[in-house]
Amino acid sequence: MNILIISQCNKNALKETRRIVDQFAERTGDRSWQTQITAEGLQTLKRMLRQTARKNTAVACFWMRSRKQTELIWVVGDRSQFNDDGRTPTNRTERNILRAKSENQWNYLASIQIVSVLGALLHDLGKATVGFDHKLRSRVRRSDPYRHEWISLCLFKKMIEGCQTNAEFLTRLMEWDKYTQTHKEWYHDIIVDEEHLRNDSDTFGFESMPPLAQWISWLIVSHHRMPFYQENITPLHFDVNKFYETLSPVDFWVKSSRTIEEAPECVNTFLRLKKDPTLSKLWLRDLKRWSRKALENGYLMSLTKPNDLWNPLHLHLSRLCLMFGDHNYSSLASDSPRRVLDPERLSHYEEIIQCDKKDKEEIWANLDKDNILGKQFLDEHLVGVASMTAHFSRYLPLIKSELNALKNNSTLRKRSTNPRFNWQDRASDLVKSFSESSEERGFFGISMGSTGTGKTLGNAKIMTALSGDIGRSRLTFALGLRVLTSQTGEALRSHFDLDDESLATLVGGPVFPKPEDDNRETDKLDNGALSGSESAEHDLFFDDGEFIDTLDEGALDSELFGTVIRDHKTKQLLMTPWISCTIDHLMQVCEQQRGGRYMAPLLRILSSDVILDEPDDFGQGDLPALSRLVYWSGLLGSRVLLSSATITKDMAVGLHKAYEDGRKIWNSFLGLPNQPTICAWFDEFNNHIACYNNAELADYHEKFCKKRINKLRELPIRRKADWLHVDSKDELSAKLLEGALKLHSLNNQKTISSVAGEVSVSVGLIRFANINPMIKVLTDFLNETAPHDTLIHLVPYHSQQIQLLRANLEAKLDRILNRKKPEELFLHPEIQGVIENIHNQDIKHHIFIVFGTAVTEVGRDHDYDWAIIEPSSMRSIIQLAGRVWRHRPDKVATDENILILNQNIRALESNDIAYTKPGYESSDFKLNEHKLDRIVAQNEISNITSIARLLRGKAKITPPGATTNSTSKIARKQSRRLSQQTTSHELNNVSNALADLEHQVMKAILNDENHAVSIYRQENNAAPFTAYHSKKYPFRQARGIQESYVALNIDGDLCFKTYANALSNPDHPDGSVRHLITQDRFDHAEQNTNMKRWLEQDFTEALELVASQSGLSISQASLRYANLNLTKYGKGQQVWKYHPWVGAWDSK
Repeated sequence: MNILIISQCNKNALKETRRIVDQFAERTGDRSWQTQITAEGLQTLKRMLRQTARKNTAVACFWMRSRKQTELIWVVGDRSQFNDDGRTPTNRTERNILRAKSENQWNYLASIQIVSVLGALLHDLGKATVGFDHKLRSRVRRSDPYRHEWISLCLFKKMIEGCQTNAEFLTRLMEWDKYTQTHKEWYHDIIVDEEHLRNDSDTFGFESMPPLAQWISWLIVSHHRMPFYQENITPLHFDVNKFYETLSPVDFWVKSSRTIEEAPECVNTFLRLKKDPTLSKLWLRDLKRWSRKALENGYLMSLTKPNDLWNPLHLHLSRLCLMFGDHNYSSLASDSPRRVLDPERLSHYEEIIQCDKKDKEEIWANLDKDNILGKQFLDEHLVGVASMTAHFSRYLPLIKSELNALKNNSTLRKRSTNPRFNWQDRASDLVKSFSESSEERGFFGISMGSTGTGKTLGNAKIMTALSGDIGRSRLTFALGLRVLTSQTGEALRSHFDLDDESLATLVGGPVFPKPEDDNRETDKLDNGALSGSESAEHDLFFDDGEFIDTLDEGALDSELFGTVIRDHKTKQLLMTPWISCTIDHLMQVCEQQRGGRYMAPLLRILSSDVILDEPDDFGQGDLPALSRLVYWSGLLGSRVLLSSATITKDMAVGLHKAYEDGRKIWNSFLGLPNQPTICAWFDEFNNHIACYNNAELADYHEKFCKKRINKLRELPIRRKADWLHVDSKDELSAKLLEGALKLHSLNNQKTISSVAGEVSVSVGLIRFANINPMIKVLTDFLNETAPHDTLIHLVPYHSQQIQLLRANLEAKLDRILNRKKPEELFLHPEIQGVIENIHNQDIKHHIFIVFGTAVTEVGRDHDYDWAIIEPSSMRSIIQLAGRVWRHRPDKVATDENILILNQNIRALESNDIAYTKPGYESSDFKLNEHKLDRIVAQNEISNITSIARLLRGKAKITPPGATTNSTSKIARKQSRRLSQQTTSHELNNVSNALADLEHQVMKAILNDENHAVSIYRQENNAAPFTAYHSKKYPFRQARGIQESYVALNIDGDLCFKTYANALSNPDHPDGSVRHLITQDRFDHAEQNTNMKRWLEQDFTEALELVASQSGLSISQASLRYANLNLTKYGKGQQVWKYHPWVGAWDSK
């Protein structure tokens, strides 16, 4: 391509730019270059410019398409030197003529700023206690009996004691210097009675404080950890007043009962001040100034009742500003020029910290982590935090417009030439006409395209079209699985030709999981707690060990965000225009419990639109958190697109209601009218967009699904299933073999073997719900007798495998099961090589079978010839069916290529609740029958599509020939129970069809006004003030305890250790957990000539290979790549068995 480079650099940046660009192009002037260059060369040039960019760098690159047409490709450095078309101004002025940056719709910004600054000035007063001072100086590794934020709250309450109105307490603060002259001992009795403090059932009178003081109180006490309640309290329906009435120092929040019991003598020291911390002139000056501002603010003075405080956006933006200031000022170095000390005190700083006597007289907010010297004086810290809080709050309205966005991407504007993807262009055209109104009304879209129709890329085009003619997009693609996240990132990168500056892929989760917090943070001290600077933690947002798709550092401006983007990972999350990330990265926004991890995700949602991929793939335990995330997306003004072919009406309605409730608050915040949200539906057949309220959305979603169903029924059948009837667990392995032989005979490919001549080959999948039952069935299966002319090759695939071996297995399966060119199956050595190594000319049939769990359903781009399914839910059946013939869209099913067990293993074991973990059945929501051929219609499996899940059924499904006498024991038992109960709610919780069960669960969780999900959003509910919901209904709530081990190769033997032991003693077997993980020979197939292990690996060889490839020692490679994560259920020790081919399973 022919390119033109224009530089607007200054000073040394110009010299550096010339040095780099001169290597690629000829100069056409002092600041311009032109050349022919390849795409790879252009990427190299851009990368080199970014690596050396500084604040005076500004380089624009244009593509000279013809003599009359140039197109801006990218800008490196200061983008303000060029407009959106790459043009530079004729003249400049520093006068703010348009005042564009100071004019915005954030009507309550000044109020939020004032409250957050007042909170900042008061937030750490509790650090002036004798106990805290002793803790800093002695560095005692012990939790505070009462944390400093609780003492700060009590001090603030004492400061405004007797004030009944906002005006009264603000006037007292404004005249605090005068007040202390007549009340010099105001702080001597922080808590009237220590026994009163010890008694958690007592109230502290916070409900009687003026409303504005209550807001400030909440900021003070929550600036490290969100409040929560004692376990004996059920606060679901608490309003704001009740929250303040019950606010008390709860254990593991701001209180440590353990310290109080073990060191009772220190309790009083944390309730006694070293000296009055409010006499500083520096601090008094700011307190007076901001108290006056509050008195003059009409909105703040209008808050007269506790419920007036209920505004989640006001509360959490003010908390964000305060915590931002606290984290940033606490992280300043001792010699930082940004400290707010007056010159005289700063000149004596060295003298103070060197003089022991003077040092002991000072009140320190924190210490230097590298030594025991004080770093920030308490009054300085309070004023400094207030200053940074005020500064940051002024920039909040500009974050969305000032952060990097994707512009002028030609591929996004290009129309599809493939008829299969024309729907993307139609959808984009439709959405573009609503781009301006979506800024005011919000946007809630549902993308329901089928697999293989380009839904991921279509979603990107649709959401970009919402930016209208500006073409400026910031998108967040949030997915549930790591592998899907990586695949989405790669698809977007390759299709839209995006570089690392435009797109980042963030795949969350630690390599070695740390123990859960268990609400016991108070008893876990880190260096931040010891130095008094918990706000200066180094890595606020991510655990170590994440995989991040790298982005060059470049010239990103970090001055505004400070510690929020101090590390490279959070810089990507916030600054990159498009990100593909696991949804865990965003969940911190609505999972706020401790620390500042939520700040970067919150700013990300505030500044971008959100695409939630496969939201209905989450279990029912994750639905409350998912609803909270959608609510927060609306609350922060984002536009949302749900992407799944199987979105039910109940999910669509529930999540839309959550979005609408959040958006209503955002619109009120901006002074916009409360209007119905713009709602849209897209698939490969139809598009529709209009403004709907929640009731109208429910009706149209059903209409859209009916249209989609009619179109799907016109398509040829590709996944045709039948039932595999199993009556007892003992016959399961034999039935599976029978089914595999049948499906192989109907779905196979032919190849030539040098030994046996023509042979038939198929690759199938047998899906199980759970790992342990799968291993038991695998054991029995290996002992079954196959026909003499048939050889079966087996490989187990599940999550409880050493990370290295699982990654190797997945890489092989990804390659083998890429069936876009069916004939290439026989080019793989794992297929053709295995066939050629069989020297028995009687073997005419080779059946390759993957024994897998739910990990095979989503996230893997695999194409199987056939599948047998142990069912868990209708969604799992549909998802698993999508793996059959996935890459071969032209194949039509005339015979069955899928078999479904008519009952799962739990049902065969006569469990009262069978379709669970995974599945939707529970004690609250039951099926009246566990034989699926009685509750799933034959036409739903004879052509498996998303139809079966889109609409709720109307009646019980009974197969032909069945009578009422054939009702199962479970159904009769439930019928007797129901005959004794009369409420319609209970009657409705028994489902007659498998798909209906899923609809009922989603309806009950997402659409019941009495469920915690809806109560969380109810006006005047205390939910925004606490961490109750995130603790009660957390995201990805583990059903067991996660245990992590490291596999080591010690003297040629496989050995497992805990991570800590492996790190300290990697070369000796001492400390191994042989009593917990025992080796199993698993030699069941050695005597069976018709059953062979497939894709077997040697752990030692795999470890040596990855060690040599990564330049690590064997022990280092083990620590990095050979972890094994297991989930323990119940109490006591759980003993596991392990085999390198099988993985780990419960020994019971």
